Formats: sequence, structure tokens, C-alpha cells
Amino acid sequence: MPILQSGIAKPSSGYDIDQSLRFGDGYLRKSFSTGTNPDKVTISCWVKPANLGATASVLFFGYTDANNFEKVVWNASGYLFWTGKVSGSTSFDVYCAAAMRDPSSWYHLTLVYDSAQSTGSDRVNFYINGVLQTKSIDTAPAQNLNSMLLSTTCTIGENQIETQLFKSYMAECHAIDGQALTPASFGETNSATNQFVPIEVTGMTYGTNGFYLP
Repeated sequence: MPILQSGIAKPSSGYDIDQSLRFGDGYLRKSFSTGTNPDKVTISCWVKPANLGATASVLFFGYTDANNFEKVVWNASGYLFWTGKVSGSTSFDVYCAAAMRDPSSWYHLTLVYDSAQSTGSDRVNFYINGVLQTKSIDTAPAQNLNSMLLSTTCTIGENQIETQLFKSYMAECHAIDGQALTPASFGETNSATNQFVPIEVTGMTYGTNGFYLP
């Protein structure tokens, strides 16, 4: 039974996602060496909320220590934010203006970090169900600032410094080291339903530290 059937029409590509991971008190973690190109990272995944209103939860967390880290957080109100610290000071802080609160819905996220961009507001982007979202930028990343998500220790589902467990569902996670991609690499809009649906990803180059979790 495809996990994305509820509320999402069968994709025109004929590709179904058949499994997901429910996070509870556990997490996934991997330590990395220097990445392919740490100023460019793309993460694509499907998520379904199960613990909103309780506490902020971390989807992705990259860190070396308590003063040097980066995290993508789904807060208790259903909003995403992406923030980092270098030597104890905030290096960037970007908020997504759209909320994801429906516990019966799967949402597709494409999270794109590209600090090589000349314009600060273009360096962090959130896509939800294939649509580029409006952002609130407290601090933009400095040009060519390296991301820590795939170049230090990456944790999915927990903040290793604070207690911020994910406790929701995730499926079909692609982490791309060294490329700034768009949602078209991972899904498409069904012309009959106008819903964003998954496609089978083939021929993807993940870079030195990238990975795919089916």
C-alpha cells in the first residue's frame, strides 16, 4: 500500500513510495569528512506531522560542537526555519512563511542552500509541494559560507545539543552534496489534480557526502 495515497493522487509517473520511518525517541546520525562543495546542499524528503503543538523538532542537524552547528527545525506551530552558528554567533537565520500543520497530509520539502549566490536572499530557499515559499530573513548566510549539514556530523531527527526530537514521519530522503537543485529533480505536478507527486529519481549524483534513504 503506497504511503502517499491518502490525500495525494497516484503520480502520473506511476511511481509510488511504499515505506516511511516514524521517528520517536531515536535518530539517524553519520559523520563526514570534507564534502564535495559545502556551499551547496539540497535536501528532498516527504514529511508528515505527528507531534506539532508539543515542542520544536529538528529535521536535520549538522554540528561540530555547541558553538558551531546548523539545523533545520519544524517548530511547534508548523513553520520551518533554517539557522546556523559559527564560533557561538548566529551565521544565518531564515524562516519559511508557510505552515504545515495537517496531521493527515504528507508534505514534500525541497531545502536548498546555495551561499555562492551573489544576492543574500537567494542563498536559502524552502519549497513545499514544489512551490517556492516566501521567507523571512533575520540574517542571510555570508557569500560562500559552507553549510555544516553534510560536512561535519549530520543527524536526522534530533538536535544533539538540545532536546528537540522529530517524532513525526519521513520518507524518500535525498541529500545532495555540492548541488543546488529544484523540486523538479524529485517530483512533478499532476496535471489532473494539481498536486505535487513523487517521481522515480534516477541518475542522481549525490556528491561525496550525499545519500538516499528510501
